[in-house]
Amino acid sequence: MKRLILTSSDSGAGALKRAGFADCVIPFGLRFVWGQLPSPVKLERLLSARSAGHGASVHHWLDNLTGKYVDEARTHGLGLAEFCERFEAVELWIDPEPNSLWLLGHLRRHSNVTSRLALVQMDTAIGEHLPMELSGLGHTAIPIRNEHLETAGTA
Repeated sequence: MKRLILTSSDSGAGALKRAGFADCVIPFGLRFVWGQLPSPVKLERLLSARSAGHGASVHHWLDNLTGKYVDEARTHGLGLAEFCERFEAVELWIDPEPNSLWLLGHLRRHSNVTSRLALVQMDTAIGEHLPMELSGLGHTAIPIRNEHLETAGTA
């Protein structure tokens, strides 16, 4: 089974990659806790399929990422939801900060992704752990249900 982990920090992604928990680990370091939120249009453009409207100056979620699956996604200009569809299991590994609901809020519109989506909510920052420590934490991935999606959409 191909497994994807989406996580809320670059350092957490590094630890999860080294722990070997998934076929692909993608960090989302966007910070929305302070300051003005990007408009829904900008956020959608960031996570949507890359098109002619994505000029070189427009940031896209695939920018600055590397790896076999990411390189293939970049070739096809995939949006985040389309990328997630290529995996049988998708886990959100979230640090203990209120910053990451936006990602769940975006994915909630894609039932073909949310049906395979689970959440691992950490009590401490993922990046503060060595890979072997993460293995010993006994994480439990909780399947995402409709009430989780509604809460994320409201937030």
